[in-house]
Amino acid sequence: MACRRPTLSKRNIEISIVYKDLVQGPGPEQPNPMVTVFYCSGQHGWVAHTHTQLKGHVNHEYRCTFVFDSEVLVNKVRLDVFRLKDCTTGSNSGSVEFALSGLIVAPARKLWLDLCSHEGKKVGDIIVEASNVVVTSSSEEHSLHVTSRFTLCKIPGSKFSCFKMDPSLSCVFCELLERPVLLPTTSPSKISAIEQATESKMALHLPVILLNYYVDKYSYCVGVLQGLRKLCEPWQKQRQKALVYFEALIERYSCALRNLSQQQSRTFKSSRLKCSKDLEFLPTNLHVQRLHIYHRRGTGCAHDVLTLGAPAAHSLGFWDGGLRSLLHKASGVTCKVLHNLWLLHHMHADLTQKSKLLSKALEVQSDCCWERLMSLIDKQELTLPVDQSLTILVKRIDSYLLGKTEGMSQSNERSMEKCADSICRMMQKTADVVMSTADCLGFSLLQEPSQTLRRCLNLQLRRDVVFSQTLAAVVSGVVLRLHALISEPRMLQAMQSVGILVHFEGLLSTFRDERGMIEDLSVGVLDMCSVHFCFVAASRVAQAAFLPNVQEYGEGWIVEVPLLPNLHDQLPPEFRDKAKISLFPVFFNVGINEEQVLADWIGDTSLQQKINEEAYSRLVGYHSQLQHSLYNFSDQDEDIRALLSDLRHSVQDNRPQGPHILHIAAEVCRRLGGVRLTCCKSGKDRTAMAVTLEQVFLLQQHGLPAADVNPTLDHMRSQGCRIEIARKNVGRKKYAFNALQLKAFPRQYRPPDGTYTVLES
Repeated sequence: MACRRPTLSKRNIEISIVYKDLVQGPGPEQPNPMVTVFYCSGQHGWVAHTHTQLKGHVNHEYRCTFVFDSEVLVNKVRLDVFRLKDCTTGSNSGSVEFALSGLIVAPARKLWLDLCSHEGKKVGDIIVEASNVVVTSSSEEHSLHVTSRFTLCKIPGSKFSCFKMDPSLSCVFCELLERPVLLPTTSPSKISAIEQATESKMALHLPVILLNYYVDKYSYCVGVLQGLRKLCEPWQKQRQKALVYFEALIERYSCALRNLSQQQSRTFKSSRLKCSKDLEFLPTNLHVQRLHIYHRRGTGCAHDVLTLGAPAAHSLGFWDGGLRSLLHKASGVTCKVLHNLWLLHHMHADLTQKSKLLSKALEVQSDCCWERLMSLIDKQELTLPVDQSLTILVKRIDSYLLGKTEGMSQSNERSMEKCADSICRMMQKTADVVMSTADCLGFSLLQEPSQTLRRCLNLQLRRDVVFSQTLAAVVSGVVLRLHALISEPRMLQAMQSVGILVHFEGLLSTFRDERGMIEDLSVGVLDMCSVHFCFVAASRVAQAAFLPNVQEYGEGWIVEVPLLPNLHDQLPPEFRDKAKISLFPVFFNVGINEEQVLADWIGDTSLQQKINEEAYSRLVGYHSQLQHSLYNFSDQDEDIRALLSDLRHSVQDNRPQGPHILHIAAEVCRRLGGVRLTCCKSGKDRTAMAVTLEQVFLLQQHGLPAADVNPTLDHMRSQGCRIEIARKNVGRKKYAFNALQLKAFPRQYRPPDGTYTVLES
């Protein structure tokens, strides 16, 4: 009877490496080894798996541990060892190979191997040890089928969907990047972690939708001006100038729309293109970063943060400041007239759509139908202001079409002919009111100086650019949050009543151009108050069916989040009927660079002070509302109150504000179940320092000892996802800092040596 070979069950495996007696290099400095791990499945040759520095220098021993993080069939493993000059460059020292079967059957599952150079000379000793292995009996070929333990981590009450496993998320997010967080081998902590970073298709999808709306809106204004009767000479010249301004604006939007329509595969705009007019509506360097933390006792969690370059109109410059100051200076009359004209346009379009549906309904020959239509008519309401009149009318038509109109007359005396005449007169009267009001608003535009209209349109262009960039980032984060809330109906209902907290964290200075970026971003964040979300069932399984859609809704926007039909059916009834979920945005900013140091000493920091005070007040208000919606919120309410108290003292302190404000606000946001976004000018350098620091704070909360903080932080910044994102932007795995600049940075925000240089950001 043939002897069966032992094989491994489908379970994770850890491989630890001890590197001993490393031959000293030519220089006096100590060796700084790094190992690159390859595996072979017998089908595609050697495949790169991971790389990490070997930590420690005790008795000339260097250690590391790694796991396989994708489903592969592993037969052999190869280790290539390099001697690093800095964190990113080095020379090859040697390599060693071993069969996995030999490691499993070896005593204590240990192998002692010689590390040899390419010339065959021994340059050190390698000890390889396997753990977390279960051996079974089988006649199959000896190999390892390993699965990731980091793909989907969950803890009770905090469920996160996986980018790979959820089809509705894999259609929204793409270009997934994964890096293991390798903690020091000597660490007593019982946790493991992995970083993930992905791009969002919302970066292109939503700006294209918005641009179509913008072109249609401004074209309506042109139609109103052209529809005015023949004007006398002074007014005719004013109309011609106004038409020139509107047509130039429409051409800019149309050109941007054409360029984006030709780049359907684009999901990423690098920081070097932030000033491009062709891509000005796209967010800069938008990524979703996720940290999975795994406990060896079987539980885990995941934390998301979105990173991007600050939403701002870089293509328009900041010579006159940003939106916050420009809106204060702008003519309130002209902007209000434009706003009312656009509101009228939306109401008229909505009414036209409902009129078509009514025409079809009139074909139904039944007394009940005619009586319901008669209940919509109230001539007295047509004497109200046009916006109120149209709003009431559209709501009543909606109610009728849904069959939910209440208080209908039970009389059957009215004839069908009389009802039809009344409805026709009502529609004609409404159309006359709409046209008359549009003419009045159009003529009002001509009464202002032409330069005032031009400045107002340029201001609206800036606001549209900032809104488009901000919305793309916010929708990406809120979609993730809503998917996490699907399995928590009670929390979902609380979010419906108070809104989803959206926390923007800015690292911009209050000096020169970055001050204008803060002003743009602060307005863009508050504009998110006009955005609402609802769930819809996906009409088909195709990828495009899962991309969120945006529709204009009165003075705001509705984002429809598609779900698989089976998930949609599990929602509470009100959400299946498109119940709206609002947003509650807050924006905290603390400048972190040498320009902020100058601003603290000789400049003006009142803008930052005011923004943080406003954000604190809004955050306290949100906490109070959420308390009333969640009855068992008191178990962590004491901690949140303490954090808010610390935040109040930090915000109101007269001394220069430090990054601890951002740390406290971020912790409050996480405890309140909010969406986190972090941004600097480019979204890759200061943002990388902030995100990696936040991830280490999270690891500390899960048991990472204080002694391991700095090594783990340096590893994330030199070998993790953020250095790869820097490479995507500038072509090199370097952060754009210089030594003099870093002296003004807080110590926790400084990258490790060898990972930065002077680059265009």
